[in-house]
Amino acid sequence: MPRNTAAVRDLITSSDLGADEVVRGTRIAASEVLVTGGEIQTRDELTIIANIVGARPEYTDLGLDAGARCRIADFGMIGLLIRSSRNFSEGLTESIRFQDLCHPLPRSRQVRHGKTLVIDMDAGLLPPDLHPVLIDYQIAAIASVWSELGAGQPARTLELGLAGAPRPHADRYAELLGVRPTFGANRNRLVLDATPFDEPMSSAAESTLPTLREDCKRLLVHRHARVGVAGSVLDCLERRDGPSSLGGVADELAMSARSLRRALLAEGTSFQALDAQVRLSRAVHLLETTTLTLDQISSELGYSATPAFTYAFKRWTGKTPGAFRRAATQP
Repeated sequence: MPRNTAAVRDLITSSDLGADEVVRGTRIAASEVLVTGGEIQTRDELTIIANIVGARPEYTDLGLDAGARCRIADFGMIGLLIRSSRNFSEGLTESIRFQDLCHPLPRSRQVRHGKTLVIDMDAGLLPPDLHPVLIDYQIAAIASVWSELGAGQPARTLELGLAGAPRPHADRYAELLGVRPTFGANRNRLVLDATPFDEPMSSAAESTLPTLREDCKRLLVHRHARVGVAGSVLDCLERRDGPSSLGGVADELAMSARSLRRALLAEGTSFQALDAQVRLSRAVHLLETTTLTLDQISSELGYSATPAFTYAFKRWTGKTPGAFRRAATQP
């Protein structure tokens, strides 16, 4: 199943290696792996990570540095669902429910015990020599996302257990989480004081959650079946800059517009729904990561006028673009 390129972008950037160097042995071009919102097959992603680790064996804390670059905007639709949740605890639950839409590779499971949150990270199906960097990335990504959404409240780590031998950068965990890890544990486990996770988030938009969950479910289905017509349309839309039309995408797929419309209907979706999904993900990314004006973002996304963009965005998120940006960027 294709995955977001955000994690490999973070690792490439942190490693100071060139994209041309790390894509050796893959089917993806260097330019594609660095594109925001791009996608990559898991096999190619693991090859790139192996190339990075092989080229920088001395950089043992690469995963921690790369994970610290993780931003909620990089998660696309699931990022919006997390941000719209009532609190971080519920947002984290959503991220694990739809973890195939997120970009850390290890599988996660969370269990709540009163005010304690236990997160188990399972890298067992991944190459053993990549476990340290992948687990480190996930740990730092959780801390980074909480820092972004937690209104400045520190998350208190109660325990960190890591499978495998002690790592040379043990002190880095204490700097990041406030505790030193226990190495040689039987599982990779992060135990957190969940008290601040229950506090309401300023970005919460509870009325939009049912719609966003349904959108994430549909996106997950399409990602699992990118061989379908809907998957091909999403690929086209995500590659394009600026507005797209049904006719233009149909031409690219060597189909008539009528045939494309019928094929999408048979798969339970429409061109308008897929286009709106991609535009919303781009809008969230631009609002959170750039200083473009609303007029510029509206134009970038192909809306006829800023009020049309504002109306569409509020219908999806329950907030105007301006209010969403203020909530996303407040200290």
